[in-house]
Amino acid sequence: MSDVTKRIAKNSLFLYGRLFFTTAVSLIAVRLLLQALGATDYGIFSIISGVIAMLQLLNGTMATATMRFIVCAEGEHDAIKQNRIFNLAMRIHFVMALIIALSMEFCFFFLWDKLFNLPLERVFAAKVVFQYMVFISFCSISTNPYESVIIAHERMIFFSLWGIFQAAGKLALCIALFYWGADRLLFYGFGMMLVLSGTAVWRITYCRQFPESRIRLSCPIKKQELLQIFSFSGWSFCGNVSDTIACTGSSILLNRFFGVLVNAAEGISSQISGQLAIFATTVMQAINPVIMKYESSNNQSAALKIANCSCRFTIFIFLFFAMPFLFEIDFIMRLWVKNVPEYTAVFCRLTVIRSAFILLSNPFVTYLNATGKIKGFEVTDCFLHFGTLLASYLLLLAGMPPPAVYVALLVCCLVRLITRVFWAARAGNFAQSDFWIGCFGRAATICAIVLLGTFPVYFSIHHPVIRLFAVSITTSLLTLAGSWFIGMTVAERDRVKKLFIKKNIF
Repeated sequence: MSDVTKRIAKNSLFLYGRLFFTTAVSLIAVRLLLQALGATDYGIFSIISGVIAMLQLLNGTMATATMRFIVCAEGEHDAIKQNRIFNLAMRIHFVMALIIALSMEFCFFFLWDKLFNLPLERVFAAKVVFQYMVFISFCSISTNPYESVIIAHERMIFFSLWGIFQAAGKLALCIALFYWGADRLLFYGFGMMLVLSGTAVWRITYCRQFPESRIRLSCPIKKQELLQIFSFSGWSFCGNVSDTIACTGSSILLNRFFGVLVNAAEGISSQISGQLAIFATTVMQAINPVIMKYESSNNQSAALKIANCSCRFTIFIFLFFAMPFLFEIDFIMRLWVKNVPEYTAVFCRLTVIRSAFILLSNPFVTYLNATGKIKGFEVTDCFLHFGTLLASYLLLLAGMPPPAVYVALLVCCLVRLITRVFWAARAGNFAQSDFWIGCFGRAATICAIVLLGTFPVYFSIHHPVIRLFAVSITTSLLTLAGSWFIGMTVAERDRVKKLFIKKNIF
């Protein structure tokens, strides 16, 4: 276990270096992008990106299946099987990229006016950007198996450099927008196509060093492996399609009822909550292949132990970064964005809370994917997502304000957490109380302590800058203390102490 721990720590270090760079760049880039494009064009780009994501849900399904089978083959140390699965995945992804590109074009020609409510003078630019997104999607989908190979080999240093390159390219585009005299939305869409296509080529070139990533047109296809991949993908598709339809459908509902300015607020809140969640999920990128490899080598107890521990530590990391935002999001928005769209702050708060429930369930999803027993929780997710979309529509039809949609999504994530823990317990034969008491209960207690300890500071200081620093320091100290004394077990605290003593840190 010591070698595994060191490997996870090293990979996490690379990923966090990437994270701090990309987060800083993203926060700057979103401000510049909103300022350069304006709320209308920014909202148009957000809604088009959302629809493209919805049309790529089959890609997400196959990417998960490809990663699962390639990582498990890596855990079995079967080089021939790895190459066979890689070539099978490449063929599937290429065909799928064509199907999705054609589906996008169908939406472009036949469903455009039904999907979007856009200002007439911006329709042409929006249609051109849509075509750029089609090309980006094709490149991304057809090269996905290469990313699975990188993750299987746990080469997180390349994964980090790749993300840094993308972030730097996006920032350069945002700066260039201020010097572009023609249509800025068209320029940004074209630039994004070049940046993302370039990273896809870089990914292919890097993977040439791995023997299993060599394309062989004569590589045989085993019917059993093909059926396993499609069976796994089919059930995974049920969950992905329902999740994407629920989220993107909610965006379209907000667009139809309130227009693109609400979509601009939604886009900003998604950026912030996404960056906060990445602080916690970064460590999961290093842990996920380890869980899958342990399960594929029939070491179920080690896989479950890592999954359970990662639940606690990811939520503690998330709370450390999220708590200051929950208190000071209004002031941060005024500092960060010149013209803050209405509902941005409330969207951010609700999305951050929703992200916490998602993070708690993610390690169990990884474990279920590793076992292959995903039918139960994916079917349950389908009913929850479609029910959420229906509830959102009825709430808006009844005259409720836009935040009602986010409340419905929040309730869905809480119920989904309950069901995922149930299905993981059935697949792995562990007691659900271990999670609800050992993880959820501890996280809820820490949240209560941080909230009760920070409210007096928040209400007693009126100067916004001083209050921001005071709240940030208070929430950080309380979260760290709560994680140490309440969140961690005695054995975990002893191991951390020994590590610091060994490194002569104190």
